[in-house]
Amino acid sequence: MEQFKQVFTKHAKISRDNSNVVFVTLTFNRAKFLNNIYVWHYLSEYVNDYLSNLNKKLKKHDNKIIFFIKTYEIHKDYFPHVHMILLLKRPIRTFFWRNKKRIAMKRKLEWNKGFVDVFAPNNTKHICNYLTKYITKNYFNQSLKTNKS
Repeated sequence: MEQFKQVFTKHAKISRDNSNVVFVTLTFNRAKFLNNIYVWHYLSEYVNDYLSNLNKKLKKHDNKIIFFIKTYEIHKDYFPHVHMILLLKRPIRTFFWRNKKRIAMKRKLEWNKGFVDVFAPNNTKHICNYLTKYITKNYFNQSLKTNKS
């Protein structure tokens, strides 16, 4: 965990109008899939395809993903969703909307399997908090459920 924090704090370029760190949440559109088991079976392929396609789009803007972390989370209906932190080669434009620092090129980050929420961190501390939250969230939720049994 500490190594991840060091990578992001060392390479993050964050200002009010730009960021090379992007938070992405991918949520599956249930209407497009037979059931949740099917999604879990192909989950890694779907996410890897998304990242590959995103890299192709970024390449057109002389940019690319140089590092990423992803974690899977489960909804109450057992469908997964994915939280990712992307570290890009070059910063991209950002703006504030509804108290979140949004990405100007959101259309490039769209996904054909469902819905995407994309925003940028306000500072490096925000990166570390997001990272800690989603990496540990499932672990502690599982241990709490186990201890209550």
